[in-house]
Amino acid sequence: MGVPRLSLCMITRNEAENIGRCLESVREFVDEIVVVDTGSVDDTTAVAAGYGAKVITTVWQHDFAAARNLSLAHATGDWIFFLDADEELAPESGSALTRLARTGDKEAYFALITNLLPGGAELTAPSIRLFRNREGYRFRGRLHEQVVDSILAHAGQQRIGQAPIRILHHGYDPATFNIQAKIRRNLAILERYPPEERDSFFYYNLGTEYLRLGRWKEALANYREALRLTHPAKIYGPILVKRTINALMALRRFREAVGHLRYYQTLYPDFRDLVFLEALCHLETGRYTEAQECLRRYGVLPPPPIWYPVEKWPEPPETLAARIRPLVRRREGPPLSVCIIGRDEASCIGACIKSVAEIAAEIIFIDTGSTDQTPYLAYQLGAKVHRASWQNNFGTARNLALAAATGEWILVLDADEVLQEASRNALPELLKAADRDAYLLPIRTFLDRRLSLLNCYLKGSCRLFRNRNYRYQDAVDETILPAVEAAGGTVGCAPITVDHLHFLRPEKEIARRRAWKIAAIREHLTSAPAEQCCALGRESFYARDFTAATQYLGEAYQTLAKSAPPDIFALYALALINTGNYAQAIAVLTEGVAIHPDYTDLLYLLAVACFQRGDLGTAEQLFRRCLALGDAPWEKYLVTPGAGSYRVLLSLGPLYARTGRTKEAIATLLEAARHPAAFEPAVESLTILREELGVPPDQFLSEKGLCNTRSLSAVAQTLARTGQFAESLYYLLLASKESEKEPPPGDFAPLLQAMETLRTAFWHHFRLVGNQEGCSGG
Repeated sequence: MGVPRLSLCMITRNEAENIGRCLESVREFVDEIVVVDTGSVDDTTAVAAGYGAKVITTVWQHDFAAARNLSLAHATGDWIFFLDADEELAPESGSALTRLARTGDKEAYFALITNLLPGGAELTAPSIRLFRNREGYRFRGRLHEQVVDSILAHAGQQRIGQAPIRILHHGYDPATFNIQAKIRRNLAILERYPPEERDSFFYYNLGTEYLRLGRWKEALANYREALRLTHPAKIYGPILVKRTINALMALRRFREAVGHLRYYQTLYPDFRDLVFLEALCHLETGRYTEAQECLRRYGVLPPPPIWYPVEKWPEPPETLAARIRPLVRRREGPPLSVCIIGRDEASCIGACIKSVAEIAAEIIFIDTGSTDQTPYLAYQLGAKVHRASWQNNFGTARNLALAAATGEWILVLDADEVLQEASRNALPELLKAADRDAYLLPIRTFLDRRLSLLNCYLKGSCRLFRNRNYRYQDAVDETILPAVEAAGGTVGCAPITVDHLHFLRPEKEIARRRAWKIAAIREHLTSAPAEQCCALGRESFYARDFTAATQYLGEAYQTLAKSAPPDIFALYALALINTGNYAQAIAVLTEGVAIHPDYTDLLYLLAVACFQRGDLGTAEQLFRRCLALGDAPWEKYLVTPGAGSYRVLLSLGPLYARTGRTKEAIATLLEAARHPAAFEPAVESLTILREELGVPPDQFLSEKGLCNTRSLSAVAQTLARTGQFAESLYYLLLASKESEKEPPPGDFAPLLQAMETLRTAFWHHFRLVGNQEGCSGG
């Protein structure tokens, strides 16, 4: 009896760019190559023939099994090994393939297929690729055809072995393969299936095609039908479960995904990828303790058996665990209920809930009439969701949340607010040692998408209190403090910062919310015209409608006079400054400073107004008083961060330059640059003074220890805005080179922003010059 022979069987169509790599990987280990080509119009068949292949051409019948079986019919070897043209035999697997073809005692063998995915991820799954050449062993299925069922039927499971053979699949690389064309082809095949052939494997394949298209809902619907029809012992059962979880996670249905994962972990206890997926779900919802525990379980489980699809994750579990470790916070001390109200909050509710999930015993969300996915998202992120009709009354909605809370303490948030990471760590410690019944917290409201400390306000608000049946008062600008004080409760201040990210919302959402707020103001404050003007003035100011803000706030100021809330002095004066009415602003601020001498912001705005009027001497004196006073107390006033520190230095620098005191200007701006919030603006001002620096800006920055990607990008932006395009490009290139020296993960935002500024400024200049030339030539 001769040495057993091995036939490689393939089916192809327009694979000229790939088939050479495939055949080269396996040619010295096989005795025969059989290629069934289903209609190539490129050089596929010529390349195959060059490797000595037996090429059979046939008409494509939209049936992969039929084409596979045609290749088997022409194979003469004792064993069949099959590959696709976008695959290759791993270099270390050739000897194992030869050995099994010569001495193997099974009817068939599983190989491991490693799918190389975008982003460096890998998914490795078993597939029968080597089997004896018997007439009864034939493929079934028009798409993602399988030979395993026929082998099981003829030989039984005990006659199938595992082979140390690995195959690399390149077909998921969008840079090389037309993925969309393959998906369209596969969907066309699936559509041809008659109803009686639409079994569990059909729905699994259909779900997978929709998953690849990003049509998550359709993928999930088909996966659910496949799960209903599939016995867990099926060879594709584990990968079906994984892809169902992938669809659920893509739809942000994390609570549902975790429920599925915990159930299937009981069916597949040695399938540790399910434990890792659960860790990812917890990470996405901000439950870091649970994520850490899953990663611990994942780490102690042994590698899974060969029949499970194993994933190489883009971020290794060890790296992920190290990243999570600082975020873990044990839930010690009194339980905390987080109460949130909202309507149509899909764009922000996730960040809000995630910021507190690690420390909250429960999260209560009162939905006041959403028409988007807000309640569903809040539920999937772990919140207890209650629905209520909107009554143009914020206090009523808040009280519904408080009534549902069961924790010893309550933290109140809006849906577009997040608890800072440092505050998340500090809050449990505060509650364990709390000696007050309620706390004012600093709420930091950013006024645009840049989230800059130079464009935000800080204001104290009572958001943290014991759960003692305190209830909110007022429909607009609702407050809990009177209830706390009426009950004899004590109130303290705590540096637990909440960031209000209202202006990260889409513009249409911002406009809708403003309309809701204004409707509530007009309905509930009609009998208090001065308060209504204050509220409408604030809304107009934050909408940057300074003309309307001046009107409303002016009316409130005239009515309330010295009893006006402190922030009305600041906002009214700032609206006047923005409309160029410096004299009136100075009058309002002078009165405000007399009433509230520790309110630094009023002093700072007074200095700005004097500067704008050209009274530089008075402005300088006022700025110096701001530095001596320091920032105003946030628990008492609406505060602009830096009004008593770095913001003043940024103002004094240009003032000194304007009065010819260049050395003082440079020294002051360098001092400002030491403050992280003022770094870029200080560098920009120094760039404007570049002729006075004595050396080029990059050399100056290097001498002062300030040369980095951020500072060079700021120089490039400033030069672009002033029309110095060649110089701007030079500093942009320097910034790019500097970024290569800085340790990862680098912050490329300043560099990208500088590039965009240069592009925009140059394009604006080009259009302006073009228009001028067009006019002169007309």
